[in-house]
Amino acid sequence: MQRSMFPILSHYFCTLMALCRWHDQPKPHDHMKRIIIVAIVVAAICGTTWAAYGVGYRRGFDRALILWNGTFVGTFDALTKIRAGDVQGGTRRIETLCFASAYSVYTGRGVGSETIAKGFLDDFRHYRQTYRNNSAEWSPAERSLERELEKK
Repeated sequence: MQRSMFPILSHYFCTLMALCRWHDQPKPHDHMKRIIIVAIVVAAICGTTWAAYGVGYRRGFDRALILWNGTFVGTFDALTKIRAGDVQGGTRRIETLCFASAYSVYTGRGVGSETIAKGFLDDFRHYRQTYRNNSAEWSPAERSLERELEKK
């Protein structure tokens, strides 16, 4: 004995239609309830977005400050060496910091780095060809920088 699915489906369909008709009939305060629910949802989304932006902005700012720590240590060390008469050591320290920053600029990792990269490319190449032309003295970071400069 095989039962037909039509009566069961017909029953569910009729029940669904009755519910839809019941739902379509406006109640006295339905519009106000919908407006309040939509306002609460929009406020929750806006609040969550604002909180996430604040956390992200703060995290990004904290990460940028880490770079300033390294800049302070590197430049202070260079200044100390130069004042003590070790001009070569101080210059090397400043060059290391400059080349590390240049690598970030020439790989395009920063806001506005493309403009800076184009503006200083010739002068930077001239400096490196004049003062850092011995590739045997280059650090691995300088080798990476040189590969980036060759692409430009």
